[in-house]
Amino acid sequence: MKNVVLVSLLIILLLPACDYAKFDRYPGTKLDSIPQEFRGIYKDPDKKSKIQNNIIVEKNYWMESTKSAKYYLSDSFILSTYKGDYFLTTLEDNKRACYVLYLKTSGTDLLLYPILYDDKKPKEKNSMTKYFSPQIEKDSSTVFMMNEEKLWEYTQKELLKGESMKLKRQVSK
Repeated sequence: MKNVVLVSLLIILLLPACDYAKFDRYPGTKLDSIPQEFRGIYKDPDKKSKIQNNIIVEKNYWMESTKSAKYYLSDSFILSTYKGDYFLTTLEDNKRACYVLYLKTSGTDLLLYPILYDDKKPKEKNSMTKYFSPQIEKDSSTVFMMNEEKLWEYTQKELLKGESMKLKRQVSK
């Protein structure tokens, strides 16, 4: 099951030619709970929505306020850490590949950086291929072999230069 929350959060950022980069596994060490710094209620950045929606982050789940489903940390929805950085990973439908999202805070807000790959660009023009060797699967999809050190380097040198989705923390009154 693709994680509905992750997909809805990232849809705003996707460029038509880019897709989620797929990895063979999650990076770093899996966490059993979501750190306090990420917990809270955030305004959904989808300005097109007619209904006010919040993203609620608690000790071990994420959810949208307009939906009753909670997405608990599990084997298919993983929060992990490497060198003090945080990554949210979800498994795609067939459980063969993972989508990875970099998380960080900025003041009280939560910044989400999707790791995207444009398979329409030549290999030499994709910043991902400077750090990872793509593997072509039988179904012609591209999957990258996880290398935490290369992911960390890519994050610091490339990913953080790009756009993030900013979730504004809602201050309780």
